Amino acid sequence: MVALAVAALLPLAAYWLAHWWTTGKSRAGSTSRVGERSDARAAAAVPRVTGLEALDPAVAAAIRDAVAAVERETANGARWGELGIVYNAHRYFALADRCYERAAALDARAADWPHLRGVLAEERGDVEEAAAYYGAALERSPTNQAARYRLGNVLLQAGSLDQAELAFGELAAASPDQPWGSLGLGRVALRRGSNAEAAERFERALAIDPDNDQAAYLLASAH
Repeated sequence: MVALAVAALLPLAAYWLAHWWTTGKSRAGSTSRVGERSDARAAAAVPRVTGLEALDPAVAAAIRDAVAAVERETANGARWGELGIVYNAHRYFALADRCYERAAALDARAADWPHLRGVLAEERGDVEEAAAYYGAALERSPTNQAARYRLGNVLLQAGSLDQAELAFGELAAASPDQPWGSLGLGRVALRRGSNAEAAERFERALAIDPDNDQAAYLLASAH
């Protein structure tokens, strides 16, 4: 009976094997071609500097190497971020920002890329956009105190004193051995006209870091 059952199943098995070989192989080939097309599109979208031959050979080589690394691993967020850092270092800021944007999309846990986008936005004077990027960096890495300090700075520049105070207060609580939280809180107090409070904050910053020239200057301005 077992032999008869196996014999009866053989034609059906042969049919499914033939079906898989034709349709499955076709699907695999189609998927491979789609992947190849996606890689080609990503490679074509890599931001590039025109006229590399006119640059210093070392700079041109660094850019070519970073571009090639992205082209080899188009889905690797770190490679896009590294290319952005190369562009940033050589003042191709718009290209750097595009690379950081792609890096942030590909690597949803890394805080570096929104942080660096925030730095670029801050440097071009767009403090609201910078605040959004620093906030995104902190969502990814709540212990990123450098992003918190920069967030406080741009909120202060934007006139959002309550939010700036919150950011600097959190920084002071998280890093009590560093002067930056107290320094930021003093600047907020100074903007509010609370000079006595500001002086107290700056004195606290100087107690932590006696060589902090900014704190010394602001303390003098608060008296």
